[in-house]
Amino acid sequence: RGIAHHGNTSQLLQRKPFFREEVESNTLGNPASEMLLHELRPRYWFAAHLHVKFEATVKHGNAENNSTDENVGSTAAPTLASGPSYSTTEFHGLESNEGVCPNSSN
Repeated sequence: RGIAHHGNTSQLLQRKPFFREEVESNTLGNPASEMLLHELRPRYWFAAHLHVKFEATVKHGNAENNSTDENVGSTAAPTLASGPSYSTTEFHGLESNEGVCPNSSN
């Protein structure tokens, strides 16, 4: 959730205007995926279920006990992630079925 605010929101809403209410209420997306993205802090995140090409860059704060690009492999206490974590995540929403969700009229 909240990923729309890390990319070109107006372009997203131009392509998927029915996302507007969810974007404005910060409910677009899966809460579990949001938690994992912020906990794992991967370099890349791919979301096929968004059904629209959308790119965003999530900038993570320097949370205690998390590695960043500069100190990958540090001796910080492990978190949920078993590998390195990064200061930014490149999010890629993938378009499928020519941008049409198979179970909707949009």
